[in-house]
Amino acid sequence: MHDKYILDHYFCDMATNKHAIIRYRTIDQCLRNPTPPWNLKPLSEACSQAIYEVTKQEVTLSERIITVEIANMRHHNGLGFNAPIEYDRSTKSYYYESVDFKIMDAPLSQLDA
Repeated sequence: MHDKYILDHYFCDMATNKHAIIRYRTIDQCLRNPTPPWNLKPLSEACSQAIYEVTKQEVTLSERIITVEIANMRHHNGLGFNAPIEYDRSTKSYYYESVDFKIMDAPLSQLDA
């Protein structure tokens, strides 16, 4: 019984991590393409679609999740992206300050090396 509990949580964590990676990559792809302006709803829809395409699981992501992921991409030391994400109040949208930025090009932190 204990082993099944550990195994269930392991696979649940794997799915959660896989979804997070898909969300980060999708947000990155969206923000590298400035048209259309990317606000929370289209980002949420793009992430949900990407998760479905990869896992065949239908998920609905709240705007809160996207807000947290953007904050993580900007500032989370463990991720190390330090993404230059800016917010345009006039269009209520997010974009990369540096058009050449990609999360996959982010350098490894000293802890990861």
